[in-house]
Amino acid sequence: MGTVALCGTKDKSVWRGTLRQGAGAMDLGRVRLIVSDVDGTLTVSRRSFRLSCRALSAIEKLEECGVRVGLASGNSLPVLAGLARYLGASGPIIAENGCLAMARPGGVIELCRSSAREAVEVIGRRLGLEPSWQNKFRVFDHALVVVGKPREYVKELTRRANKLLKELGYRNLYAFSSGYAIHIHPVEADKGVALRRVVEHMGLDRSVVAAIGDSVLDLPLLREAGVAVAVGDADEELRKVAKLVVRSEAGEGFAEFAEMVLRARGCGQRGD
Repeated sequence: MGTVALCGTKDKSVWRGTLRQGAGAMDLGRVRLIVSDVDGTLTVSRRSFRLSCRALSAIEKLEECGVRVGLASGNSLPVLAGLARYLGASGPIIAENGCLAMARPGGVIELCRSSAREAVEVIGRRLGLEPSWQNKFRVFDHALVVVGKPREYVKELTRRANKLLKELGYRNLYAFSSGYAIHIHPVEADKGVALRRVVEHMGLDRSVVAAIGDSVLDLPLLREAGVAVAVGDADEELRKVAKLVVRSEAGEGFAEFAEMVLRARGCGQRGD
């Protein structure tokens, strides 16, 4: 989407999303936790870092309605913890693509054992890529910046990174691209592993947990949730796994799903 939805703008059109077979029995009124990807799910588009005003408003309404909102991303824990505080999102935080989690209340849970700190420096020099500024705040997953580079070139760089990791003996690490960066990531954990841990910590049944995302990197996250949701412009692989595919894209899609949950829980929409 090329335009930014203004805060308070409301879409009155009829929902035209997609429900997978058997998903019609979902009781969205039971949802107590929504864990959301950030880039491409809470932003105005998959090409922007700007947060969607409608998504921000939706988070506020969900929290007021008793539905906690958590964040899951490849970003570092300090970035996500700060973002969650200013969004008013009280749910768990999953950082570094699942290597770190923060169950709130509760401390930081380390789900990976291997750090990519040394490997990312070596791979970055070999491939001529700059390290992410967030690396100094990362513990396990580290990243190399590829923003603005052609998609096919990034695929080739990722392939070369994985080849170098094997040649250099980093058997417990692998490389993948988020579209914004090439991540060098430990094999021990992903967003799904982290979600399972924090849900257990919170004492919730997975049936009351929803997860929403936009890319193949969110596949493990959605597979662990009782309600798996993809935004309208999500990768096809994610759309196939999702029980619900909303009509709207990116942050507008998050807001659309939030409104479905709010209606199911009987929470009035401000201004209706």
